Amino acid sequence: MSKTLFLSLFLLAASFIQAAVSPVRVACVGNSITYGAGIKDRAKDSYPAVLGRLLGDQFQVKNFGFSARTLLNKGDHPYMKEKMFQDALAFQPDIVIIKMGTNDTKPGNWQYQSEFKQDLITMVSSFQALTSHPRVYLCYPATAYTVQWGINDSIIVHGVIPYINEVAREKNLSIIDLHQATAGMPENFPDKIHPNPAGARVMATVVCQAILKDTMLANECKQAKQWLKSRVWANGMKLKVDASVNAVEFQREYRINKVYWDKVFTWLRDNDPQTVAIGKYVLDSGNVTVTVTEGPSVRAFDQTKWEDHQTYVDLQYIAKGKEKMGIAPLSKIKQTVTPYNAKKDVGFYKPEEADCCYVVDRPGTFLLFFPSDAHRPNIQVNGYPSVRKIVFKVRSCWDVLATLRQE
Repeated sequence: MSKTLFLSLFLLAASFIQAAVSPVRVACVGNSITYGAGIKDRAKDSYPAVLGRLLGDQFQVKNFGFSARTLLNKGDHPYMKEKMFQDALAFQPDIVIIKMGTNDTKPGNWQYQSEFKQDLITMVSSFQALTSHPRVYLCYPATAYTVQWGINDSIIVHGVIPYINEVAREKNLSIIDLHQATAGMPENFPDKIHPNPAGARVMATVVCQAILKDTMLANECKQAKQWLKSRVWANGMKLKVDASVNAVEFQREYRINKVYWDKVFTWLRDNDPQTVAIGKYVLDSGNVTVTVTEGPSVRAFDQTKWEDHQTYVDLQYIAKGKEKMGIAPLSKIKQTVTPYNAKKDVGFYKPEEADCCYVVDRPGTFLLFFPSDAHRPNIQVNGYPSVRKIVFKVRSCWDVLATLRQE
């Protein structure tokens, strides 16, 4: 990340939280690398100390690093059996940075590797159960440049990190990659395991970027939900927005392409969805169209497909009947059935079912599918073999911005 972008993140995040009554509490949980072992002035130059200065007065960062400690409860020095762990919980943090696993790679500890995942879940769950409801981050351990004291980088990469990935996925946690961030800089790890002040600054910067970015996103989400609830976009309509709709994406699209979206809701206000003639209407050539259909367009589940559009946002509204639709984040889809065709503005995909959710659209409620979404429309709901459906195609703000950059 460039210094300019990092500064922008810092200023924006700081503006979001400056009105807070008390500082945001950040607990840095870890072993000797977090503690600052080997750093002459660890109170000033350990990574948590540097992190505190980077984040500023709106945050209170506390170092809960304990040298030689393991995540494994059967390890030689289990962190969760120390008073330090209880102190970290008593701190009632708003944010928790967990950077464990380095000492667990020692042969005497790694023999219990099968328990690493569950022990990590136990630690995470202990923090999540707090009344402060903290945001928890899992860090990949820093790079180990040699096999020292039994610490083994190969086990970090092939053993510890995969377990961290599993827990992060199951607990829906963010990961901070300190392993890659500290790679290629052996000069910043004098004993090949512990960072010097320069290495600690690298770690602190990466952690700071993650915290500021998520702080911005959390506040953007909060503001977007308030905007959605205000209904300033509805143009007097009493439409309901399905809970699946991404408020942040909708707000971005509306703010950049307000003239298009106003035409959508004006048309819905001025035309009765129950009786308007079947057909295609052009509301803004190349930017907004609406298609009204009625009949047995819904099909059995296995006869429907996952699709995505990059040029247009889909607004789908059921005027009569019910229809089931699937939604999946495009970023998680690994299997492409038919590559995206820019001319037709469609691609077909096969996401993992674990990444999909399904909703039933019914009269009075609409769904939105953005370029970041794959969707699976036209799934029949029992008892509703026919539907009357209105589909708007609204040019996406991302396509507009791409066109402007080309010009």
